[in-house]
Amino acid sequence: MQNELTLAKEKLNKISLSLFEARSKVIPVIEKKSQKILHELAMPDAILKIELNYNKDVDFGAAGCDEMIWKFQANKGHDLKELDKIASGGEMSRVMLALKAMLADVMQLPTMVFDEIDTGVSGNVAIKVGTIMQTVAQSHQVITITHLPQIAAKGTTHYYVYKDAINNKTFTSIKKLDPNERLMEVAKMIGGNTPSDAALTSARELMNG
Repeated sequence: MQNELTLAKEKLNKISLSLFEARSKVIPVIEKKSQKILHELAMPDAILKIELNYNKDVDFGAAGCDEMIWKFQANKGHDLKELDKIASGGEMSRVMLALKAMLADVMQLPTMVFDEIDTGVSGNVAIKVGTIMQTVAQSHQVITITHLPQIAAKGTTHYYVYKDAINNKTFTSIKKLDPNERLMEVAKMIGGNTPSDAALTSARELMNG
């Protein structure tokens, strides 16, 4: 049994080393492509680095025995630091979008869900985030949960999620919106619950654009 265990560990080590070598080759490609998308998302100085270490002394897992550290720099003049410790909410959202957009075709996912991935962004950046989602949607079904009109307006179909209190119980419902309702909801995102004519005009321009 000890011999079998030794042989099994040798086999696992060989497979894990192959995974490490394969990852090492593709990491520069991931870094380059993701940084290109980050630059498009109004982060011209962003740098994303993936530090990969092979540690055969750790327990083998489903993904091998590599230790991967994601490092990030948003602005010039700052040191690269671990992504989860340095990135703001908006920066993390854009990093996640860049990675998902880049890996979408490789992973062959039929559907991609972006759950408020626009956190911390606004204005022109929000428009760019929506544009990248549109690009991904050309080859995948994209479901996006958002509170930003710039992103909602780029959808082809809209659903409104709301809550009702009935007999002291709260129920969550979802409703598919018709074209007029779609326009009204985007306008509400711009001008509040009673959108003005200007808000409706802006919503129409966003949706037509």
